[in-house]
Amino acid sequence: MLRNLRTFEFFQLFIAATYSTHVSNTSCYPLFLNPERDETIFRLTEGRVPCVNHEVVPDYFRTKPDPAVEALEKEMEGAAPSNADSQQQANKLNSVCDKLLEKVQCKIS
Repeated sequence: MLRNLRTFEFFQLFIAATYSTHVSNTSCYPLFLNPERDETIFRLTEGRVPCVNHEVVPDYFRTKPDPAVEALEKEMEGAAPSNADSQQQANKLNSVCDKLLEKVQCKIS
């Protein structure tokens, strides 16, 4: 346990160093599965993962979204307004805001 704590502290210092900013975007993977709670993993993941076992591995290391999530995402993309509609609405809003700003500036002057 003491060895894991020292490794964890070294890892934190290494990540915090300015010369290793590329390391903070690096993924790390477990070498073995452990059904018991691992304090080092718990601290490294800021309390999100207490242990790496057969239950959490499929969820955390999934490379493709769940089919239900993927179907919901496609449905939401289909229901979203087109880019041209969004741009037209944004232009109208900008026009209204510009006219309102002109009126406010005229009253202040």
